[in-house]
Amino acid sequence: MAVAEPVPAAAREPMPAPAPVDGGCVSPVELQEAAWDLANVRFRARSTEQLAANGEALLDRAARALRGYPDVAVTLRMRCDERSAPMNPDVCELKRGHHLREALIRRAVEPDRVHVLGAGDGRAIAAQGDRAGRAVNEIIEVSLDPHMFDGSPPTCVTPLALQQLQWQLRLLRFASDTTLAGHPDGALDRAARVLSEHADVAVELRVYCDRSTASSERVAVTRRRGEHVRELLVQRGIAAERIRVAAGGDGKPVVASGTAEARAVNERIEAVLVGFP
Repeated sequence: MAVAEPVPAAAREPMPAPAPVDGGCVSPVELQEAAWDLANVRFRARSTEQLAANGEALLDRAARALRGYPDVAVTLRMRCDERSAPMNPDVCELKRGHHLREALIRRAVEPDRVHVLGAGDGRAIAAQGDRAGRAVNEIIEVSLDPHMFDGSPPTCVTPLALQQLQWQLRLLRFASDTTLAGHPDGALDRAARVLSEHADVAVELRVYCDRSTASSERVAVTRRRGEHVRELLVQRGIAAERIRVAAGGDGKPVVASGTAEARAVNERIEAVLVGFP
């Protein structure tokens, strides 16, 4: 399956360039997109080495971005669902993580710039009683970190608190058109708290759906979902002009559609941060 390019510019409002923020600055958009590409890499069921069909393309794109910023490192916090892991989840996470690390090294990313951790007690994201929940539980949490490098001025790296904000928004799942699944208030509250503490940051919500949604409705559905999340953040005190919605439709699938697991990972929000105003 071919991997689509990022959301076309025509589908979203233009975003300003990265700018300094309180306590640091936000990473270039290209690096934030690389982090999402790594987060979206999937392993085949019960495997620690075989990637889903588009995994190699995602790694290619992420490595290309990382090679352009030699003073930035990446940490992969791996997750294996306890019910579907091919072995002890702790071992599964480290094996999968080291497989991805070696894949990036083969793509000319320096070894000391790629770190691997297991999720440990933070493993479960969703309930483990269904296949969709297990698929969500294996999403990779990716963080960007400064890396010592002699050369040009250091690249901006988003403060960890703001990277956690991006992760909280990634955890949101939709049960129907604009109804969030599970108990989203905690993630929304944490996201709003971080945004309120960084008033000079704006966020673009890149919202995607699965191809099981009718083709004529995909862009409209993702826009409604993005606007719903924006309204929930506005209700928590965040200025509406700091939250922009990019309706991606089905333009960037993680895996081929057709199963509950696929829908669970293809329907997602990828938050990209920029300086504000």
